[in-house]
Amino acid sequence: MSTAAAAEFALLLYQTDHGEFEDQSHMTRRVKRAFASPVLVFLLPARLKSCLIIESQDGLQVTLQGACTSSAEQGGKCGARRAEIRERNIISEYSTVSCDDPPPPKRKSDELTPPQLPEPHNVLGFSIWAYSHPRVQAIMLGFVLFMTVGMYNVITFLGGAGQQTQWLSDMANIALYTVFTTFCFIAPACLNYFGLQWTLCFGGFGYAAYAASLWCYNHTGNVPFVIFGGCWCGLSAAFLWCAEGTAITAYASEDKKGLYVSIFWTIFQSGVVIGAAIPVGQNWNAGVENGSRVNDGTYIGLFALMLFGAFLGLCLYPWYFIVREDGTRVLLLQDQKTFPEEMMSSYQVCKRNWWIIFFCPMCWAVNYYVIYQNNDFNGVYFTVRGRALNTFLSGAVQLFAPWILHLFTDKLPFKRRKRAFWAGVYVFVAFNALWIGGYFIMKKTKYGLDEEQRIDVYDDGYGIACFVFVMYGFMDATYNCYCYWFMGALSNNTDELSVYASLYRLLNAACQIAGYALDLSGYSKEFMFGTAWAFVAAGPICCLPIIKWWMKDTNMEDRVDTIDGTETPARVIITDTKSPKRSPSIPRAMVIYPQ
Repeated sequence: MSTAAAAEFALLLYQTDHGEFEDQSHMTRRVKRAFASPVLVFLLPARLKSCLIIESQDGLQVTLQGACTSSAEQGGKCGARRAEIRERNIISEYSTVSCDDPPPPKRKSDELTPPQLPEPHNVLGFSIWAYSHPRVQAIMLGFVLFMTVGMYNVITFLGGAGQQTQWLSDMANIALYTVFTTFCFIAPACLNYFGLQWTLCFGGFGYAAYAASLWCYNHTGNVPFVIFGGCWCGLSAAFLWCAEGTAITAYASEDKKGLYVSIFWTIFQSGVVIGAAIPVGQNWNAGVENGSRVNDGTYIGLFALMLFGAFLGLCLYPWYFIVREDGTRVLLLQDQKTFPEEMMSSYQVCKRNWWIIFFCPMCWAVNYYVIYQNNDFNGVYFTVRGRALNTFLSGAVQLFAPWILHLFTDKLPFKRRKRAFWAGVYVFVAFNALWIGGYFIMKKTKYGLDEEQRIDVYDDGYGIACFVFVMYGFMDATYNCYCYWFMGALSNNTDELSVYASLYRLLNAACQIAGYALDLSGYSKEFMFGTAWAFVAAGPICCLPIIKWWMKDTNMEDRVDTIDGTETPARVIITDTKSPKRSPSIPRAMVIYPQ
């Protein structure tokens, strides 16, 4: 479909009803321009005096006829048909429409109501958001990740997956991220084909399998099962993170993307805080007698929470029924594509938006530094009790990090591109300041210490070392949330957002494969620290070209102008004309979505 032609036609309806044509010839030229190429054909309004559309081999051409105005009855019939098509939000592609045509066949989108934010419920005098409200869905999405990835992070932050040696953790994570990287290529197509709920549900099961494999290892020492658990977790994670990244950036209206990311991240990270309370309580007296290994109760509790989170994904409201707070739909329904068509659609997004490669260094840096922080710092510097407490405190400060970033991304009195720049400056400066302080702690770190030689919570020097690790967590949340907001600022289209989210996580996984391989090969802590710092510093700098040349201050167009025949970066659907959320600057019956 030609987006310019579709936009031209919608503007044609508006100008016709407002009497903006100079004469009949002007109207005729505009009609022919609108249908100069194959487009989605509506029944033209009676005032255009054109009910008959003739299709030729070279495209669609319009013949102006007086059939619709021959009588008042016929004119009313045309108006009713056009209203019916508009209210149904249905468009028939490559079809001809006349006044005598039967109504178009019902499809899934026929059941859609006009875009309107759901009314809140009044309970005991309190106004409560409806279940289908986008903020409620963002909260539920946060709880899905709370129960799955949040619990997985508890295992990761314990250092060495809670085992005495980090070798097992490295092997499992290399397998995990190898599979993760592979399936990130098809995750966007699977998300768009199977839908959000089933993708989230499938994505949660792998995390439970990983926790079960570590639980089994505590009793049997079955290394292959742990590797299998890592592979299954990687397969599931590719789909879970694609679905999560797409949904959280698509739910929000443009002026609230930072808010939605903050809501999601706070709930998701609460999983680390609550989950970390389990090992703090159970391992407070751990020491030499248990080999510095996390006990069974920890893994059993995490396994149960992960399983519940997977099923919670099925409870989300279908996102093609969700309306954003600005009155636009999260997802524009179309005919169901085949899986190969979804794959081709993802490829076209990458081809069209090639400049996203400038975002890749920041994607790469996101999780690379976690390997040093967990295995080369937390895992070797502290006792198991200290590691558990560090995990708890690190998760706690991550609850506040996105809200500080939110002040830059949503609240600064600038347009979006300038907010993106200053938020990037904040991330760059804060991260580098932290790594300067972390350098001095890194110099004190030693490998091969016995449990009694490691820093415990009651030892001198624990406070400053703990503070550095906790601030690592704070900046990790800041870096991740900035990436999410940045992706959301590039588009509102779920097809594009799913590709960006998968690219983001694909590079996260690829860098972790490299990082865990380096760590397993015995590279020094100085090397791991230095490379992590370099990647982190380069990320915001590489995003500057996107902010300068490709990021827009808005992805919503308040007017469509194709008089000069150029393509417009928007597609138009006809929707209800009485929607109270429609901007007064947008002509009647027009809602503009990014292409």
